[in-house]
Amino acid sequence: MGVMFPSELPEIIEAAKKKGKLVVLKTVSGEEIVGRVVAVKKGVVVLKAFNAKIYVALNKIIAVIVR
Repeated sequence: MGVMFPSELPEIIEAAKKKGKLVVLKTVSGEEIVGRVVAVKKGVVVLKAFNAKIYVALNKIIAVIVR
């Protein structure tokens, strides 16, 4: 797929949401967060993992892995 730029991350995450794909978000602090995308709005990505919702700021995401 190639190298993605930060401006392309919202489109990639939105596409994963539409397909219901599992995503892994790599953050600037080195954490890897796994879940399904529920929403992307106002600079925040909402993931659902198990029975919890996880909120991640879009500007803290450095990579998106779609499975």
